[in-house]
Amino acid sequence: FSFGDSLTDTGNSLHLAATRAGPSSRPPYGETFFRRPTGRASDGRLVVDFIAEALGVPHPTPYLAGKSAEDFRRGVNFAVGGATALGPDFFESRGLKPFVPVSFTNQATWFKNVLQLLGSVHSK
Repeated sequence: FSFGDSLTDTGNSLHLAATRAGPSSRPPYGETFFRRPTGRASDGRLVVDFIAEALGVPHPTPYLAGKSAEDFRRGVNFAVGGATALGPDFFESRGLKPFVPVSFTNQATWFKNVLQLLGSVHSK
């Protein structure tokens, strides 16, 4: 499981309206290793990709690209480029509006959803 921002986002930014048309959605991003834009804020792989490869596991599926439990059985990436650690209410209370509507709170909620989908926890 991976959480974070653009340093670990393997494609979630491609599925959000706020970031869908961002730089990582078009060349040269992704050309060197994946041969196409993948949503990574890199031309090639990210540290999370190297970790997965070193462990011999597949690249984690971006959460927003998955649809079923099978999509998430071998890992999930919750990171979104531009995500914040603090929620939007913190910024809005200071007159600021983040352009990416995702915070760690969202990623933690998505993680709980995946655990339920995989049958790892029971809903209350």
